[in-house]
Amino acid sequence: RVRQIAGVLSKLVGTTKVVVVDNLEFEGTPANGLYDPKSNTIKLDAETGINAHTILHEMTHAATAATLANKSHPLTKQLTALWGTESLRVRIRDI
Repeated sequence: RVRQIAGVLSKLVGTTKVVVVDNLEFEGTPANGLYDPKSNTIKLDAETGINAHTILHEMTHAATAATLANKSHPLTKQLTALWGTESLRVRIRDI
């Protein structure tokens, strides 16, 4: 099942780069992995990030970013329309 999910995600992430980093941190906190949308890079901690859970998690972030960057994608259009509704903005703001 992991192989199947990874196969689907690999088609969605496109040109996303993957790097392995010693002592990976995000805002001063140790992290197993992270996705940087500005550089389209997945960073994995050399000790704690090389596992199916972290890799699939970060690939999902990359796939989501790639989909949302495509303004003509049906999901992007739906989310854009939803975000434009006042009720959704109020609910998210209240979280």
